[in-house]
Amino acid sequence: LENIIKFVDQLDSVDTDGINVLTNPLEKTAKTRDDKVTAKNRKDTFLERAPESNEDYFLVPRVVE
Repeated sequence: LENIIKFVDQLDSVDTDGINVLTNPLEKTAKTRDDKVTAKNRKDTFLERAPESNEDYFLVPRVVE
């Protein structure tokens, strides 16, 4: 940890005046797409295939006691 802090201190001492930033994530925008329904609700199919279910939920063994 001490070596990492020393390295960061070295980086802080580097003179970066006059150097253009190569990339800035704040200038980027995420590509978006329209939300389209591609499949019907298959909840019943999945619940039928589950070893155990209760109405709209999967039942699983308890892991923490």
